[in-house]
Amino acid sequence: SHGDFIGGIGLAFESEHEFKDILNDFIPKDANGQSYAGAFSMFVDETGRIVSATDNPHAYEVNEKFADFNIICDQIEGDNGTLNLTLGEQKYLVGYQISKGYREYKAQPNNTIYCFVCVPS
Repeated sequence: SHGDFIGGIGLAFESEHEFKDILNDFIPKDANGQSYAGAFSMFVDETGRIVSATDNPHAYEVNEKFADFNIICDQIEGDNGTLNLTLGEQKYLVGYQISKGYREYKAQPNNTIYCFVCVPS
């Protein structure tokens, strides 16, 4: 009869793997399709905790505090844009986007995610 339950569909979202793939796609590529040397990207929550990061020259890792988060936040104007930042001895052009959530990560208080794409300048 109409409306009887006959099955279900499950979806697994392996965030560690999926986030890293997404972040790798964000890194700008040169004319040969290669990522720029030293470029990296990461997702950071609103407390400054790194949610995910690509391989990077600063050894930033998941769940550690991004020490320069407050410096970046002081320069952010709007939900997206660019800024210049020095990390260690290296200067970067940083593109950023602030997300208020997405399908698997609902927008709620304390769910703001920052995406940073850092390219040596």
